[in-house]
Amino acid sequence: MTGSPAVERLAPARHLAILLAATVIMLSTAPAANAFLGVFMLAERTITKESARALATPGHADWCARQQPGYRKQWNNWRLPNGRVKYCASPYFTPLWMKRPN
Repeated sequence: MTGSPAVERLAPARHLAILLAATVIMLSTAPAANAFLGVFMLAERTITKESARALATPGHADWCARQQPGYRKQWNNWRLPNGRVKYCASPYFTPLWMKRPN
């Protein structure tokens, strides 16, 4: 059973619209550069969440400040003389990436 002649005339236009929509969706997906940056975005999110947890842990910031002058509690780290950053792990809190596997 076929549709009316008007519906059959619109079929090619509908296929064209679907093809156009599929092309737009394909071209709007993340290019390779964004996929590469996604790793760093995930790392930044993890570090931010862990820093917030460290700041909320009682005793952690005080312990780290006593251990290392220049401790930045909002980031849970300090700068080394060579410009690198070192994160603080205390008896109260250890960042996810500094925990040792059992």
